[in-house]
This record gives sequence, structure tokens and C-alpha cells, in this order.
Amino acid sequence: GQGVSKERREKAAKLCEEGWSLCGEGSPLEAERLFNEALREDPDHVDAMCKLAVLYEFEMVEYNKAEALYRKAMAVQPDDVSLVYDFAVFLQERKRDYDEAGKQYDRALVMAPRNGSVLNNYAVFLQTCRNDTDGAHAAFLRAVDAAPNASTTLCNYASFLDGALHDTDKAHAFYKRATAANPKDGTALYNYAIFLDERLGDTEGAAELYERCLEVDEFDCDALNNLGLLLQHERSDFAGAKGLFEKALSVDPSDLSTLNNLA
Repeated sequence: GQGVSKERREKAAKLCEEGWSLCGEGSPLEAERLFNEALREDPDHVDAMCKLAVLYEFEMVEYNKAEALYRKAMAVQPDDVSLVYDFAVFLQERKRDYDEAGKQYDRALVMAPRNGSVLNNYAVFLQTCRNDTDGAHAAFLRAVDAAPNASTTLCNYASFLDGALHDTDKAHAFYKRATAANPKDGTALYNYAIFLDERLGDTEGAAELYERCLEVDEFDCDALNNLGLLLQHERSDFAGAKGLFEKALSVDPSDLSTLNNLA
């Protein structure tokens, strides 16, 4: 804040940094203490507010405390679009307060009308939380226009074209674009594989994409299982399938679909 000495601001920043590294080490209570200490030194320290809010949101599941901190941070920095956007996502995913989330998305988009990440999330929000297919479509078009190479947006739009608009050809084109834009986006590769298998019956293409998923993350349980099923049913490669299922089981011994596949 304005009335806080340089020394106190620096001390708050140092405490905030220490608190954040304690979060990473799995000491949430000690981290909470340091963030609060930082806010005593500098009550307007937005970084400390946000990091403490994240701690309450993800570690302690204290959503009301998190919300109060997000609101306080926005009061100190009302023009920070990323704060408004993060708060919209928090309201959507944690509080399931869709009316308020919608207002915050609108605020963020007034501040940054061509922010691809905000538009992408807003489109998903309109489709999944509001069931507003037309609004979602318009938001996706704006998102793709703003960030034509963002694989997450391209993949989400492909999924929307397939699931909501039943436009298989266009969905196919956008899955291709997503995986070309970022060949190491495991989520895009995985979703494209499912699309090829289930919509187009292209099991060879799907198998190839699952293999690429596993190059990105060799411990991706879903990709291991799905590729195993393709090997088993399409290629009668039972040994290969069993090897993949066993690897998936070693990653997550309690995964029901893996146990089912091995049975």
C-alpha cells in the first residue's frame, strides 16, 4: 500500500515468497501463517492475498475465505484482468455461482476483449454451465480469432463442433489444427484419438495418437488403457495389451477401468 514503508513492502514480499515455497513442500499451515504475516506488514500486498486465496481454494477447501481474499485483491487492483478472470473461474468451478461468474467474465472481456484464454474459458462456461450453444459458438469464434494457434482453444472448439453442433468434418479439421499447433499437447492428442476411434472408426489413426500421448507422458493411465483396448480388439495383440494394462496398474493400482481391463 501507499502508506507502507519500502522496508515493510520488501519484508512482505520475502514472507510471501517463503510462504509459496512452503506450499510447494506441503506445509499449508506454516504457509498460511507467513502469508498472514506478509499482509500484516503490507495490508495491500496483492500477491500475498492471491497466494493465500489459492492455498484456501486448493489445499484447505475454505472457499469463503478464498473468495474474500480474491475480492480484496480486486479492490486494490481493479484493472488487473487476470485477477477478474481467475475469480470468474473460481466462482464457476468452486462456488458454482454461475450468475456471478458470468458477470466477472463479462468484466474481464470488457477489459481485454481479445484475450484468447478468457474467451476460451468463457465459451466453455457458456456451453457447460449456461447451456447457451449460440453464445458459446460466438465466444469460440472470437477465441480462435484472438489466438489462432492455442491448442487448448482449438481442441475445445473441436469438441464443441462435434458434441454440440454435430459437425464431424469441421471438428476433424480443428482437432488436426490443435495437434499441429502443439504436437505435445497430451489432452488434444487424447481427445483427437477418441474422436477418430468413436466418430470415424479410424482405429489405426487413434492408436497412433495414443502412442503420441504416451511419448508426451508415458504414465497417462487413460491413454495406456485405451491403446491397450485397441491392441486387444483391433490387432489381437493380447501380450501388448496386457503390458499396457499392467503399466497403467503400476501408475494407479486402484483404477477401476484398468482392473476391469486386466480381469
